[in-house]
Amino acid sequence: MKPESLPRAARLLRGAEFSAVLSSGQKQANRHFRIFTASTDVPPGNCPGEARLGLAIAKKVARRAVDRNRLRRLARESFRHHRARLQPGGYVVMANPAAVEADNPTLIRALDQLWQRFEI
Repeated sequence: MKPESLPRAARLLRGAEFSAVLSSGQKQANRHFRIFTASTDVPPGNCPGEARLGLAIAKKVARRAVDRNRLRRLARESFRHHRARLQPGGYVVMANPAAVEADNPTLIRALDQLWQRFEI
């Protein structure tokens, strides 16, 4: 499998995994996104010692499905590129209302800036 791929095991899938990351209280944010992190996989995931991604793009933030899907797609792609350099643990990406109006290059830069804060 290519290093840029995102296997199912590298995603947060269960509600308990999302809750563990969101309750950790560790987050980084900018105008467009918030990224919550937990330094360890609690509960343990399928890929211990690796970065795992969860996406929580709310309908309240992005009303149209096309907007939510675009934000998810950009977040996944950005995570794929940074995944090998990230600290092990869970990451949950949430969008802010400003993200819906921004263009793709702006959103990619915003995500890249946030991921760099978590790199080893």
